[in-house]
Amino acid sequence: MIEKPLTKQHSGTQTDTHFYEENIVSTYEWNEWELRRKAMKLANMRGKITTSMQTNLSSSKRDIAVQCFPGRAKGTQTKRDNYTNVPKPHVFLAGLRGGGMNRPTEMVKTDLTIDIEQT
Repeated sequence: MIEKPLTKQHSGTQTDTHFYEENIVSTYEWNEWELRRKAMKLANMRGKITTSMQTNLSSSKRDIAVQCFPGRAKGTQTKRDNYTNVPKPHVFLAGLRGGGMNRPTEMVKTDLTIDIEQT
């Protein structure tokens, strides 16, 4: 009996992280009251007439939504945290307990702050 040789193969799949559906209708409304409000607004507008003066005044306000400037791709807009590690001053006071009743207190102040060159 002749057996077929085993063949091995590497395979892989990749799943999209963020799906984008192209069939989304941006004007879809599920709320019945919102649909009624829009219908009443359209019915109200149907009986109104626009004069040429009103059109001339409002025509310049129409394209305001598209007046935007794209962001610049420069390093100046990148937030960068800069800091310096300045050593915290540490002072040790020796001899605070004093010498008793017959000797005066001799306090010695020692600076333990690390130099900037050592860090």
